[in-house]
Amino acid sequence: MLGRTGNGPAAAGRRAPRAAALLLGAAALLGAAPAAADTDGGAPGGAAEIAEALQESPVLVDPAYASALPEEKAGAIAESIEASGEPLFVIALPVAKGDRWQGEVDNLLDAVHDRSGLSEAHYIAFGGQMVEGADYPADSAYEKGGINASVAALAPSYENDFQGTPGAEIERAVEIALSGKAEQVYEEAKEGYEERNGGLFGSSMPLPLLTWPRLLAWAAGAVALIAGVLLLVRARRRAARTRHAVRAAPLTAFDNADAARLDELSERVGEEIVAVGERLSRAETGGRGGAEATEALQGALNAHTAAGKAHDAARDGEADLADEVGALVLLDIAEYRMARAAALAAGRRPPRERRHCYANPLHGTSTSDAEWRPVGARRSVTVPLCPDCARAVRRRATPKALVIRQGGEDVPYYTVPAEKSVWSATGFGALRSDLVDRILRGDLRTPDRGPRS
Repeated sequence: MLGRTGNGPAAAGRRAPRAAALLLGAAALLGAAPAAADTDGGAPGGAAEIAEALQESPVLVDPAYASALPEEKAGAIAESIEASGEPLFVIALPVAKGDRWQGEVDNLLDAVHDRSGLSEAHYIAFGGQMVEGADYPADSAYEKGGINASVAALAPSYENDFQGTPGAEIERAVEIALSGKAEQVYEEAKEGYEERNGGLFGSSMPLPLLTWPRLLAWAAGAVALIAGVLLLVRARRRAARTRHAVRAAPLTAFDNADAARLDELSERVGEEIVAVGERLSRAETGGRGGAEATEALQGALNAHTAAGKAHDAARDGEADLADEVGALVLLDIAEYRMARAAALAAGRRPPRERRHCYANPLHGTSTSDAEWRPVGARRSVTVPLCPDCARAVRRRATPKALVIRQGGEDVPYYTVPAEKSVWSATGFGALRSDLVDRILRGDLRTPDRGPRS
């Protein structure tokens, strides 16, 4: 807790001017940030100064977003947070490729929290693309009755059919976070969105005019964030090929935790993120296919965003391989959902979604369900396996699993406790269908890994 609560009109009167001062004074604090990384935290507009400003008011708004989140509204949000006494903060600050945060809101929040001195804090942030949330430590988001900013930030988009304004979504996200029922509200909002879109759009009704520009803007923004560290010429050359041709090449060159090839895999993932993003930015249904096509294309965008997050997370020296493999799986999901949207728009039967080999996702998606009882286990599980792995388990042998570094040891990825790895918990999507949602809500931030540097 922050200990900034106050009661009565006098306290409220003191808080409102303080929030307004941070709204109006943000230009001096944030306006002239250099492009270099924020290494010392003390440079003008750096994480240390932002963290210090948040001690004065839990709401910090850059003048660029003053019209989206005016002074009066920012002050009201600050009052509601302070009255709750909860460690919740709001940051609205432009984040773009080449700045000190490398275009990532996550990097901004990691740096600010590192310098806040708080053991627990929750953030609602807007950097120019979408409202995002983060919780420190990650497991604090799931305490009963606690704050879950990661989920609270997603819920308003579903409530408003992805057509809300940033200011309104920030205000609503704070309300949801402080309610202590963020997960429930998120699930209800998502169900409501699916019900409305399932019954609202007929097969001949065009897509909402405001939805597609925003979806395309998000896609373009996601591509731009990644493209700065890649050679676009090579990416476009790869984009000229079909995804199926790329997948036709065997992936066994990257099997297991071969450190000598990890950089090569990482480069390949980065290039494919750009290539898929470029195709996604051009994808459209022309108003055909109804709500199913809309949902499929939006799902492709979500999967592509999640792939970018997984690729960016591969920095801690332990889970790098798992994160890069996860990014490839998420790109396959994005590709499938794009193909589904295109088929529905053309009036064709959509392709069947295929699952990756549970033992090692790099073995591809030519899988079939197989009953597997790992050596030493008392019960069996039914999982999708590639032909080689299926033959191995039928012979009671151990399949060639994806081996990663965990706790200084080489272990099959699925032996990592589920609470420590979203990849183990979902089998890279082979066990559960909510992999994309989990990544978007922040499940890559596991307690044992800590914040990314």
